[in-house]
Amino acid sequence: MAEEALHTEVLLKYLECTICYTVCKGNIFQCSNEHDICEECFSQLHRKRCPTCNVIYSERPKRSRRVERMIAALNLGDECPNAEEGCTFKAKGAR
Repeated sequence: MAEEALHTEVLLKYLECTICYTVCKGNIFQCSNEHDICEECFSQLHRKRCPTCNVIYSERPKRSRRVERMIAALNLGDECPNAEEGCTFKAKGAR
């Protein structure tokens, strides 16, 4: 079970917002270079530029629907299902 927890924790790292480093539930946007950002962080950007690569977001930013579906498929609650194994993941923006 500890190995499964490690794999889940690694997967969650790939699904994090590039600003707040949490896995978000809800809309996720991406720049033209496919850097993901959660809706909450995107709404707080003063300049609508990707914080990772500095490209300008389009007027209607592209949704990262694949990442949104992957997160939904993981069926995450407010904390990782592997919390008993030591995973400290906490979801942000749960609806």
